[in-house]
Amino acid sequence: GPDYLPRGEQVLLARAEQLENADDREAALQAIEILVKLSPNNTSAMDRAAGLHYRARRLEPALALLEKWRQTQPREPMPLVRQAVLLHQQADDPGSFAKLHQAMEMASGRRRAKIAFLGARLALQSYLVPQSGQTADPNTLRAVHEFLRDCLAQEPGYPHGQWCLAAVRWLEGSPQLLAEQASQMQQADAADSRYYYFAALCHLLGGQFEGALLACRRVAQPVGNNGS
Repeated sequence: GPDYLPRGEQVLLARAEQLENADDREAALQAIEILVKLSPNNTSAMDRAAGLHYRARRLEPALALLEKWRQTQPREPMPLVRQAVLLHQQADDPGSFAKLHQAMEMASGRRRAKIAFLGARLALQSYLVPQSGQTADPNTLRAVHEFLRDCLAQEPGYPHGQWCLAAVRWLEGSPQLLAEQASQMQQADAADSRYYYFAALCHLLGGQFEGALLACRRVAQPVGNNGS
């Protein structure tokens, strides 16, 4: 009947989930790849199969599936974001950052801010933990700043972007910029304690001791989901 394909997809997805929960990832992947062949426009199946390849450390087939997803949904940024992460793990930061910039062009607001923040985190990781035998590349730190500028331009109060910017300024030895940032570190419900650690530092360097104490107290307080 007309519901044959949807029912078949549900059966294969349920079977794959059951096998994955049983830690039989290869069998789960086989089930998902059958679904990819039977339903070539099923981007969820492509994403799931790519994830299973990734966890098995087979990056090339994972990248190929993500590219198929991108071609199926050319205005969806997520396959580009996933490709960027895999390219970063292959030490291809230029390729990774290019994918992220493509993804950012397809997004706006909080979604673009999150993608830009991911770019900043990946670039910062490359700067702090360079490849064996290499030294930290100052151009990578500039990339961190570029991603953070875009992140905070999209959403100036984005807590993750704020604490990461403070961390980079501390790394660079810029106490004056940290002191000036104190006025922007006023949120009471950020979900990441790192925000408050750096808020306290900014207020302390700015001579705002009450603000520093308040930020320290907030580290231990229950928080909402504003920093998600």
